[in-house]
Amino acid sequence: GDLARWLPDGRLECLGRLDDQVKVRGHRIEPGEIEAALQQYPGVERALVMVRKDPAGDHVLVAYLVTAAPISPPSLQAHLSRTLPAYMLPGHYVKLTSFPLTPNGKTDRKQLPEPWAQGLKPATVYVAPRNELEQAFSDIWQTVLAKERIGIHDDFFEQGGQSLKAIRLVAQINKRWSLGMGIIDVFSHPTVAEMADWAGTTLWLKEADKEPVMQDQEENEKIIF
Repeated sequence: GDLARWLPDGRLECLGRLDDQVKVRGHRIEPGEIEAALQQYPGVERALVMVRKDPAGDHVLVAYLVTAAPISPPSLQAHLSRTLPAYMLPGHYVKLTSFPLTPNGKTDRKQLPEPWAQGLKPATVYVAPRNELEQAFSDIWQTVLAKERIGIHDDFFEQGGQSLKAIRLVAQINKRWSLGMGIIDVFSHPTVAEMADWAGTTLWLKEADKEPVMQDQEENEKIIF
């Protein structure tokens, strides 16, 4: 059926189809709203969003895209996060040259590939953490993503990360370091190396702000204690 509401002037406004709504982790989601936001991103020609069950048994949002040029998933996530809540952000992106069609010419959703199928994600050469901070971040990522090994150049989203796991990641990082980290920072720094570098700078600035400054009245010099 259709979802509608009465306007103050007595007119009936159609808000969309109830049939298209899906439920993920207790949230009712309208995939068409996500698709519309995706198609506002430069280079995205077509977008289709659906719910799929990942290998861990979690229901996640998957966005299928036909694009005119290569597009970075973290950039797309950052774009969507400006207008959509975290629970409406796709956990996986799959780029296709075209959507499979049924004999009637409609999109054949059953033929859309699973994003975690072999060969859909580019391989990344493993690079071990180079310092204690990168090691700490790698350990947290391994816990959140349920991975035995995470290299410093592995992409959070390519390793199975999605918006709900990003929320868990942010919570664990803030609990340990009180960085004031937000989910947008995961999209902006999607690798361990980038995130650890950002965190190191943030921690250094926080410590610098805590150091008291006294003014030497005679020499007019700042002395840091």
